[in-house]
Amino acid sequence: MKLQKTLQVGVLVAASAILFACGGGGGDGATTSGTGGSQSPTNTAGRISTAAASTVTQVIDYYGDSTVWGFASGSLGNQVARPAPVIFAEQLPAAARYVVRNEGVSRTTACQLLQGTDGTHPDWSTQMRNSNAKFVIINHGINDQRSDIGESVPNYKACLTNLAQIARQQGKNVIFETPNPTDQTGSGLDAYVTGMKEVAAAQAVNVIDQHQYLLGQLAGRDARALMPDGTHPSDDTYALKGRFAAAEFLKLSY
Repeated sequence: MKLQKTLQVGVLVAASAILFACGGGGGDGATTSGTGGSQSPTNTAGRISTAAASTVTQVIDYYGDSTVWGFASGSLGNQVARPAPVIFAEQLPAAARYVVRNEGVSRTTACQLLQGTDGTHPDWSTQMRNSNAKFVIINHGINDQRSDIGESVPNYKACLTNLAQIARQQGKNVIFETPNPTDQTGSGLDAYVTGMKEVAAAQAVNVIDQHQYLLGQLAGRDARALMPDGTHPSDDTYALKGRFAAAEFLKLSY
């Protein structure tokens, strides 16, 4: 793919208000032991702007679960200071004009995003109709493979298909991002990573393959070397994710 040629000035990042942390052990939340368990709600919202914010012309909305929102690995619901979307925004060229909005919601799935049941967003058709985003990045899969709140692989793929098609109908450029490895990599999560890639191929959607990239960084080590609680990245791994996503994004030609 060609490098994107037209990039303008300023980065603004907004972190969405989030409900609560999700269950670990292959789910999208954490306790210090990495086993399941619900957590108390943690509501935070922040916005980092630049002097050039008023000239921003390209909006990127970054959807996903707690690994997008920035759940601090092993915490009871704290958000890291620099989630992956913040790092992603900082890596965009100095000549760029972008707004990057963190739309991650902990303990949620692709189907919840589609249906408007993630506790933050309305149904996807309404969300896309009201959004001024030019680019939509979607990272779901970790919670989707859970037995308590998840979906079967066919249902997950159907929801991803609808997310992509509806966003495109509203003029968005859609990008899928595979989930980071977890302690369920090698078992339950793999089918969902494959499912996302299959939908991407069928719908001609570009993919930022975080799962494969971080497996390479692990180099055969246990997932907890980069995701200490078995699900959520360390601060350094969030930075790896953000830099990789930005590099992949800038390769795309729209």
